[in-house]
Amino acid sequence: MKSYAASGQTSSCTGYSLSAKLYRLVFTAHARKRMAERGISTREVVEALEAPVQLVYDRLRDVHLALGHNDVAVVYAVRGLIVEIVTVMRRKRLRGTAGQARPATIPSTLLDRVRHG
Repeated sequence: MKSYAASGQTSSCTGYSLSAKLYRLVFTAHARKRMAERGISTREVVEALEAPVQLVYDRLRDVHLALGHNDVAVVYAVRGLIVEIVTVMRRKRLRGTAGQARPATIPSTLLDRVRHG
């Protein structure tokens, strides 16, 4: 696992305010790999966590899914004052039959896993 620091180095970060508490963000190797594959920056992940448009909680897996206004979806687990980023993805944009973009959505298979365990 890697931690995030504002300088971009591998260390911890306690400077981000989530729900009026200070948390340390820790990125799993899987999350870092997905961020690189999908062109998602650490700043985009933080933005999705700080100002989500929707939150889903999976009680069985004890993880949260934050959907950001920036089209980034973040699956994370809260462990005390540590927020472990499990995986990250972009919400997909679907094209309508008339060629107009539909609202951004997250893949239903992921939502089903988060909602139903």
